[in-house]
Amino acid sequence: VFAVGAAASLVLLGTARDGFPLLHPALGIGGYPLFAVTFAGLIGWSLRSGSVASRVCGSGVLRMFGRYSYGLYVFHFALHRLLTDQVYNAVAAHTGSKLLPLLLSGLVTVLLSLGAAMLSFHYFESPILRLKRYFPNTGTRPTLRRDVEEANLQEAAGHEAA
Repeated sequence: VFAVGAAASLVLLGTARDGFPLLHPALGIGGYPLFAVTFAGLIGWSLRSGSVASRVCGSGVLRMFGRYSYGLYVFHFALHRLLTDQVYNAVAAHTGSKLLPLLLSGLVTVLLSLGAAMLSFHYFESPILRLKRYFPNTGTRPTLRRDVEEANLQEAAGHEAA
């Protein structure tokens, strides 16, 4: 599902002339649902133990970004707005290039956003998360395996009653 969806998405995006505006009918009718199915396929593939997607999604780098993802979400846009033009203009003035300033401004924004997210996680979010010990969870924690086993038992009980 992922491979077919990714290929179809690339074909859709590759045939775009001057890009698709976000509200283009082709994106609303076919593009966004195609992207949703594609990424659902990626999630399903990553849930298969030992698959390439499982190993990639379980890598240390992606897990690190997952840990700090909320902080990245919170800080990246503000830092992007504050820094991109200044870094871009400063580098462009010295190099005369368009690509190098773009890459460096993006790198600076990513690194500072990650630093801010890490500081926020360790000094703000983690202390708050530690307060959970004062609010014990009395419910059981659902797992996919248990849900499947319960569904099988219910189905078996239904067959025996019939």
